[in-house]
Amino acid sequence: MAEIKIVTDSTCSLPPELISQYGITVVPYAIQFARESYRDGVDIDVEQFEEKVRSEGDMPKTAIPSPGEFAEVYQAVAEQADTIISIHAGKKVSGICGSAELGAAEVPKVHVEVVDSNIVSMPMGFMVLEAAKAAEAGKTKDEILALIEEVKENTGFFATSVELEFIKESGRIVGAEEAAESAVKVKPIITFTDGVPGVIEKARTQSAVLGRMIEMAKERAAGRAIEQVAIVHANVEEIALKFKERVEKELAPKVTLVSQLGPTLTVHLGPGSFVLVPFYSS
Repeated sequence: MAEIKIVTDSTCSLPPELISQYGITVVPYAIQFARESYRDGVDIDVEQFEEKVRSEGDMPKTAIPSPGEFAEVYQAVAEQADTIISIHAGKKVSGICGSAELGAAEVPKVHVEVVDSNIVSMPMGFMVLEAAKAAEAGKTKDEILALIEEVKENTGFFATSVELEFIKESGRIVGAEEAAESAVKVKPIITFTDGVPGVIEKARTQSAVLGRMIEMAKERAAGRAIEQVAIVHANVEEIALKFKERVEKELAPKVTLVSQLGPTLTVHLGPGSFVLVPFYSS
């Protein structure tokens, strides 16, 4: 039986214990400050990232892993597998899939299937996690690819940003500049439409915006049960745990995961951000 391994990148937002448990390989983005560069999740975590931003006043950038970095990863993973499924941030927000494809071409000894998740964070994380579980269970490549598409259709993404200069500077979120420059202080709700993130609503308070995110998760269910929920936060664990209680009461998922957003996505959403990700039954 062919051995299949799963590779992803540091925008997946998966908790480290699940990455370890299912043998998932994570390729890090680079976080680039004015004078130094760090590998997301390797040289810097979100807490260290925030400390550095505060102390230096530097607005960092992100950089995708190079094809050479991908080739090195695939070469190493190929020692344990003859097929690799490599799931990455959407092509409309990142060039990482193209870099992965170029890296795969340098390692002909293993078949690499690069998958565009069309999104970031835990919707992609759930694709990665379910793919890894299926690979462990002995499913075929085609079965796993079909499962990834099923997960893609059955997850939602609702995010909010507290420090709006980050979403404005990012340049990747439709409507971010208008929200950031509003005369009235607002908190945006961001979702993905056809692979593109954009501001769809605004609210005045954090409580109101988190409540509206829960309502949106219910609305998107369209009769489906909410099997799992992920709450992803940028270094505000205490607030995240309180939000978890509210989510479990109002959405009643079977499983609730809480994880860190990670430096790469924090560059674009800002410290204190939240992402709510419902995973619906198919």
